[in-house]
Amino acid sequence: MSRARDIADGKFSGDLEADSPTFVVDSANNRVGIGTSSPLGRLAVQAATGLTGFNTGTSSSPERGNLWYDTDGTGWKFNIGKLQGGTFTPQMTFQDNGTVGIGTSSPAAQLHVANSGGNSTSILGQYGSGTRAEVTAASNEVVIKAYNGTNDVMTFYTGASERMRIDSAGRVTMPYQPAFHAVGNVQLIPSDGQVMPFSIAVTNRGSHYNTSTYRFTAPVSGVYLLAARATWSDNGSGPVPHIAINGAAVGGATNYTEIFGYTAAGGYHTTSAVAAPVSMNAGDYADVRVGIYNSSAGRFDLTRCSFSGYLLG
Repeated sequence: MSRARDIADGKFSGDLEADSPTFVVDSANNRVGIGTSSPLGRLAVQAATGLTGFNTGTSSSPERGNLWYDTDGTGWKFNIGKLQGGTFTPQMTFQDNGTVGIGTSSPAAQLHVANSGGNSTSILGQYGSGTRAEVTAASNEVVIKAYNGTNDVMTFYTGASERMRIDSAGRVTMPYQPAFHAVGNVQLIPSDGQVMPFSIAVTNRGSHYNTSTYRFTAPVSGVYLLAARATWSDNGSGPVPHIAINGAAVGGATNYTEIFGYTAAGGYHTTSAVAAPVSMNAGDYADVRVGIYNSSAGRFDLTRCSFSGYLLG
């Protein structure tokens, strides 16, 4: 790099060096170097290892520039921190793999917030002077808070749809949680293995109960609480309704999830019910079937029978 050649009216033209590489002007590329004779950007400062600087490469609207550090992609870092008592302490670290650390110089995620002092660490977001949302990592627990002092509500979304809401009293609502309750409207003397025709859906959140096949089909894998109630009469000591998954009684042939009851002579009515948590895979279906163990099937009043269920989790 050549020395400045023209000095007029306090202006310098061409290259300039002052105790090179303490201060260098590269007039051909309009760059200034401090501690380096080969500035890579508009301003480049030699660090202990490598360069840092302002404005390198090309920018277009609406960009105004950039702050940079050079790297070969092997884990170099750029720190922002405080100088106290002659000692520099990093408070924010940018690593060349794209991770950012606050309170840690070894970020393990895109944003890693830590407190090296062992106290809890919080991330706080606030809307104006009102609603606040806070995530805190403490000893043996993670605390998530939402508060504004009057109506503290926390909502969870996927896409544009609300999936869960927790109100200030701790009540949890999930508007898309599968749930159903179905009843019938006929008198029925069933055959062995017949599906109970619950043709009226009183509740059918998510439309997973089919009033034509009388089946509930699990939309997702999980544990579902299924319940059934049956009322029958006419000396029917033989019928035993039970909940079935994919056509097979829950628990197997010798351990039905059955609705037991016995109707004595004289046409008395018997009402019994059963409920059980059942593991279902997505696509499995559940219905209520009748097993006939004696010659007398009995008569079911489906206006007094029902089949219900909902996803536990």
